[in-house]
Amino acid sequence: HAACADILQSRIYFHGGADISGTVYDDLISYSPVKNRFESIETTGDKPPPLYGHSLVPYKHYLYLFGGTSGFVYFNHLFKLDLITKVWTEIKSTGKIPESRYKHCVVCNYPTDPAKMPALNNDDPDCFYVIGGNNGKINFGTIHKYDLRSNKWENLKIKRNQGLFKGRFGHSSIYFNESIYIFGGWADKKRRNDLLRFNFQKSSWVKEDVGDEHYMPSERDFHASVLQDNYFYIIGGSDK
Repeated sequence: HAACADILQSRIYFHGGADISGTVYDDLISYSPVKNRFESIETTGDKPPPLYGHSLVPYKHYLYLFGGTSGFVYFNHLFKLDLITKVWTEIKSTGKIPESRYKHCVVCNYPTDPAKMPALNNDDPDCFYVIGGNNGKINFGTIHKYDLRSNKWENLKIKRNQGLFKGRFGHSSIYFNESIYIFGGWADKKRRNDLLRFNFQKSSWVKEDVGDEHYMPSERDFHASVLQDNYFYIIGGSDK
């Protein structure tokens, strides 16, 4: 499934996913940590199809959904859900639209902490980035930027060390201090446990030196990660 946290509403949202029987879902569920309660949300409009391996990000009072697969077809569609009206809209965006994919990562460059929300009104573009992914044949090594204000995609140029991120899926990522951090995933026909950082100022990938590798997490894919209080937490994953 896809999931994201909306700090403004103190909720976590879950969309879609697949079960062990192969059934793929299109439902939307929210969880309130304050009330310790799950809730199924009824929505209308141009709903996304049943999906897994897609992504979900919050922005103001919207959720944005990108990509994913039905298990047979891979998508590069972009949907927006208005959390007030509960209406889905499929967005017809412009620019260099990413190829269809699943098991990519998405990170945001705008603050989600309520104390920092006034920064959303500055002149810096509010964007999210789609990193990597797979379409059943190809592992992508690209970074695509979506500008939420102009509704335009851009394929970022990587000037140095492209070979560090030639193509990968099932990884996890965070946005921190104007950099994208990537951990693990499937690349070069094996699971990885490397930590990579994309530096926006230099348009370059760097492999982070984490010191004693004895403390590194094991190789894995399909895990999750979160950023909290300047720490990058890695949760679960598969080694098979």
